[in-house]
Amino acid sequence: MNFIPTDKFDFDSCSNLFRTSDNEVILHRDELLYWLQDYNWPVAPLVEKRLLRVADQMVDSVILILQGHDEIWKYWILSSFLTQVEISVLKKINPELKRISIEPTKSEISEGLHVKANILLDKLNSE
Repeated sequence: MNFIPTDKFDFDSCSNLFRTSDNEVILHRDELLYWLQDYNWPVAPLVEKRLLRVADQMVDSVILILQGHDEIWKYWILSSFLTQVEISVLKKINPELKRISIEPTKSEISEGLHVKANILLDKLNSE
């Protein structure tokens, strides 16, 4: 049973994804997070919905994305995925959110990532 999309219209795999165990999802988290690179892809919201169930196990992979150089992927992680996670998950990502907020790269500034990070930090600080 394939549960990792093979293209941006692979709804069959997304359907299987919801029947896949958390352990299997976690094992393939990096392959699944790939589908959040562009939220305009039709499968992105479906993959995101499933990953949110195990968001606490996504922390290390999400931090690597935020430390990377794909600003569009960072944008979607900050503006969609992380807006829906529990505060406990944001706390684990807090140092990277602060880095993007306080010392963003030029490309992070040009994509407005520092603004998105500030929104998440405000949410974290209001708890």
